[in-house]
Amino acid sequence: MEEQIYQQAAREGKISKNGLLCVTSGQYTARYAQGKYIVDEGDQSIAYNDFHRPIAKQTFQDYWQKSESHVVTDECYQVGNHALYNVHVRVRTEMHWHQLFADHLFLAPEDHPLETWELRCIPSLRVSDEHPVFIGICMSTKQVLITGTGYAGEIKKSMFSVMNLILPKMGVLSMHCSAVLTKSNQSTLLLGLSGTGKTSLSSSEDFSLIGDDEHGWSDDGIFNLEGGCYAKTINLSPQHEPEIFHALKPPAILENTLLDEDLMPDFTNTTITENQRAAYPLSHIPDHHSGIAPHPKDIIFLCCDLYGVIPAVSWLTPKQAAMFYMVGYTAKVGATEVGMSSIQPVSSPCFGHPFFARHLAVYQKLFEQKLLRHQPRVWLVNTGWGPGGFEHGSRISISDTRKIIHAITHQCLNDSTLSVHQALGLRYLTKIKGINRSLALPNDWVASQQYQESCSVLKQLFQDSQPELLARD
Repeated sequence: MEEQIYQQAAREGKISKNGLLCVTSGQYTARYAQGKYIVDEGDQSIAYNDFHRPIAKQTFQDYWQKSESHVVTDECYQVGNHALYNVHVRVRTEMHWHQLFADHLFLAPEDHPLETWELRCIPSLRVSDEHPVFIGICMSTKQVLITGTGYAGEIKKSMFSVMNLILPKMGVLSMHCSAVLTKSNQSTLLLGLSGTGKTSLSSSEDFSLIGDDEHGWSDDGIFNLEGGCYAKTINLSPQHEPEIFHALKPPAILENTLLDEDLMPDFTNTTITENQRAAYPLSHIPDHHSGIAPHPKDIIFLCCDLYGVIPAVSWLTPKQAAMFYMVGYTAKVGATEVGMSSIQPVSSPCFGHPFFARHLAVYQKLFEQKLLRHQPRVWLVNTGWGPGGFEHGSRISISDTRKIIHAITHQCLNDSTLSVHQALGLRYLTKIKGINRSLALPNDWVASQQYQESCSVLKQLFQDSQPELLARD
């Protein structure tokens, strides 16, 4: 079936010299955040806001009817690699390459589903002048409609949003995270927004990859919601990200990546977008874990700090962990949303607020219950800028961040190297074996006016996001 879909999809793009399907998503090369809707059916547990706008059921159904004549492909998949906590989704698309994308990112239907859904993706359809791009969810009819955009990420993120509506009712915490299994059979979760390094840092020969973006945490452990990966590929190289680079083999999809004169992918060419993506099945990762994994020993929050005041690695207290989970501070990088033209700080609760449509207290309560029951260590790792910040400093190297992640997952860290951040109250490490440079914040930087002002900005952001959790331990 995959080969047939690939051959049909090949007519919609170009085939690189190494056999990869290269396609373009059209006008939109990132998620269209302002076009997301959930049908308002009186469910008080849904928090309608700028990320999840209400829409009348009749309007949704009118749009659904308009999409029927545009459907070309039709396949059924499973979302959620768990016998109890999964849904089936019938994916119907206008473009064959979107069907191939679903074939990579979702699972083959094997288990009895909690619910059965239908998703339609129709890029050419403009349902109305009011909704040039429409991404809608109807809970009662179990339908998802995507129109006006060809960006494939909308397909996976729409079903992730559906799972975030369903799973909490089962006592399952759904998370925007990558997950890995160490050689000693210990799980680690890496939570973070797009661009913070979830996929890159979880793709390593040191780990078995559970998944790179979406997971559930149930009473019996961690499980992937997906069956594939959707990796950013800007500046991709075999030296820095070998696992991802070597996973790009037929029938993988390259989205918005240009070919050079030799018909090879040019991952440095950002003419179309910085948000270049590759979609491939988990089977392209030689060492991946396909079953339920143990409860996490460690949870790592990935934070791309714009200001250079968040230390490279901090060990969070339970109260700090709860706060940072609900703050979700990072910098938006890599043009992952339409309309984003520069790097900017952002607070996104649960490290993915646009995908979590119930009241945030639902997810916060589940997260705190999991922490209390399973007692994982929780870390804050800065994948952004060091002293001097974005304007005057340099970004922490991915090689140093990999060494930090390795030290955490291999239980190489202890509190003898901890120092306390006087402004933010973080307990941070100043030295890690294998990293030649000190991780301590330099005295001249801490004494600078820029540092003090940046700390004040962050403290205000944290306070505005979650004031009741700001109290120091």
